[in-house]
Amino acid sequence: MYDHLSDHAKKSISKKEFTEKYQKIYEGIGANNLKVKMKGENTKDKELFLFEVKMDTDVGSVSFIHEAKLVKDKESWKIDWTP
Repeated sequence: MYDHLSDHAKKSISKKEFTEKYQKIYEGIGANNLKVKMKGENTKDKELFLFEVKMDTDVGSVSFIHEAKLVKDKESWKIDWTP
């Protein structure tokens, strides 16, 4: 996932920090059966997109919809992640 972050996003967090952060979160809640699905139309020139996340946790099922911002880095689109 880290490799898909924008250069700007990578300046705010190292690959090790990013990996450890999300590993602790998802292991801490006992996440499993994780599914991610795009919501709405997917177009080549769209800078924002919605996705739905579903997962099972130690305390039950969880689902949420999130919006991600994309930026053009060099020749490809990257995720402009923020902590």
